[in-house]
Amino acid sequence: NQNLNTSYWWLVVVGRLKPGQTREAAAGQLSTLFQNEMSHGAYGVAGRPMLNPEDHGAIELEPLGRGLTGSRTDLSKPLYVMMLAVGIVLLIACANVAGLMLARAAFRQKEMALRFALGASKGRILRQLLTESLMLSFAGGTIGMLFAGWRLQAIVGFLWASQHRDLPFTPGIDALALLFTGAVTMIAGILFGLMPALRGLRVDLTPALKEGTGSSAPAWRAKRGWLSAANSLVVMQLALSIVALAGAGLLVRTLENLKNVDPGFDSKNVLTFSLDTTPLGYTRAGADNLFREVQERLEGMPGVTAVSYSWIPLLSGGMNKLGYPVPGKPKNEPAVVDVMPVGPEFFHTMRIPLHAGRDFNAADFATAQKIGAAGAASGARIAAALKSGGTVANASPPEELPPAPAIVNETMVRRYLLPGNPLGQIFGAHEGDPAVGIAKSSGFQVSGVVADAKYGRLRDAVDPTVYVPITVRDASFSVRTEADPMKFVPRVRAMVGQIDSNLPVTKILTETDQIDRLIFNERLVARVSGVFGALALLLACIGLYGLISYEVARRTGEIGIRAALGAEGRDVLRLVLIQGMRLALAGAAIGLVFALTLTRYAKDMLFGVKAADPLTFAGVIVLLLGVALLACFLPARRAMRVDPVVALRYE
Repeated sequence: NQNLNTSYWWLVVVGRLKPGQTREAAAGQLSTLFQNEMSHGAYGVAGRPMLNPEDHGAIELEPLGRGLTGSRTDLSKPLYVMMLAVGIVLLIACANVAGLMLARAAFRQKEMALRFALGASKGRILRQLLTESLMLSFAGGTIGMLFAGWRLQAIVGFLWASQHRDLPFTPGIDALALLFTGAVTMIAGILFGLMPALRGLRVDLTPALKEGTGSSAPAWRAKRGWLSAANSLVVMQLALSIVALAGAGLLVRTLENLKNVDPGFDSKNVLTFSLDTTPLGYTRAGADNLFREVQERLEGMPGVTAVSYSWIPLLSGGMNKLGYPVPGKPKNEPAVVDVMPVGPEFFHTMRIPLHAGRDFNAADFATAQKIGAAGAASGARIAAALKSGGTVANASPPEELPPAPAIVNETMVRRYLLPGNPLGQIFGAHEGDPAVGIAKSSGFQVSGVVADAKYGRLRDAVDPTVYVPITVRDASFSVRTEADPMKFVPRVRAMVGQIDSNLPVTKILTETDQIDRLIFNERLVARVSGVFGALALLLACIGLYGLISYEVARRTGEIGIRAALGAEGRDVLRLVLIQGMRLALAGAAIGLVFALTLTRYAKDMLFGVKAADPLTFAGVIVLLLGVALLACFLPARRAMRVDPVVALRYE
């Protein structure tokens, strides 16, 4: 800030509750203490409280994992989405295997009848069938763990590439992951093995022992058509695949929408890197001279077209929001604006159009340095007064500050400035309070108006933005080049090392990579959900293909009789396709209902697309029906080629 303002402060406190103390009780005690201190304690400045009773100030206690922001907060939603996608694929796989085992159980009716005839109990048969399914499940789980270990490095590499620093956690397959996988594997084995096992116990001994290889439908198929267990499993698979595909479609469209957002500046061929002089003891004036020298040397490099620097790069995820009084607004309703300290030629380098007025000049930066020095002196006087045992009110009166030069965006002009010509208008002026060390300020004077540009995140609307001359001791450079910006990295490092060998060059990225990191969560979720959506569709259609193939094989005799009575190939084709597409349509209808219900909970993750987007859902349904039609066509074509003579002999 240009002065010490007691309305800008924050504090993060981490504590541990005493044994037996509840979070609610502790919050109540802390709220009482907080209200007393802010209203009457040492934090009340010059007899004025920081808070009034009607403000109802209170302390809220949050669990540590939820109260602190970081990787857990950033990755929690994407991880929940991925877990949901994994669960859907697992359910589809279980249903698929259950359908295959049901078909297998139909062919084992005679074997089960023989076992019962020889004295085997139902419990013994059930244990055998569940053991078979568990062995199959654990074999799949083992292969899956081996595959996960192989792909883990690729996932870690993708995560690491999106971070400015090392990951705050160590991904790996530990004992807890193995235990969880083993538990899920066992549950899955029981899940897809229980229904076929129970079906296998329903054996009518006499018909089963008499049944031959050419007999008609087995006993377990008495409940035919739509409501059969196998049909129900296929419908469930198709419905779940619609849910997975709809979620993936919405997230992929979100990613595409974010990539197509116009940020308000040209992000191509821009190299960004950071310099921080604070650890080396540079003063603000010394840092300013250093940054100017770096800028001049970079501008002289062949292939470099423009250079500037700012507090942080645009669209790097950070922002600085402050409140200022504005003309025509009550004092208790300040304008909340984004503030961006920038260096010379910033708008030219980033290609942000200047619509009115002028860019910053040398006099503007000199004024900003004077204001910054006055603010630092004001803070030093207050600190000295407090250190000597006095109060803020004992600090000597600060120097009066002149208007600060500022360039504003169009949104700032429309929302907060007076109608008419914005150039020369002043906002943020206040009388100050010498008794508490707050200097009188003439605020900011508008010297130019630029086009709107995204500041912190692509998702956010453009807020009123105030650009001010930079006076800090750390800065991020933006270097616009004619060719690939990353090719200039060695030359940039060498040049900075010549100026100060102790000054590290950090956070080296292109502006395009900067934006990609900003939408890392969207890229991660879209990529993973797309893979799992495609896998879910594949598994569901494999299940449909298996069921239709089994039906064709079971009805070989019927098809032969139809052909012998004059049915043509297209009639047989239509017969098989209708059966399969009925299942596909039923699954699509049920899946659409579930998808419309579930996707609305992910609306916070979407951008530029509604949770019930008709285009996405229509595309998903068309895709499912198209793939399902292909899955049905293959066994249907085989049914067309049935030789009536061979079929009748089989029967």
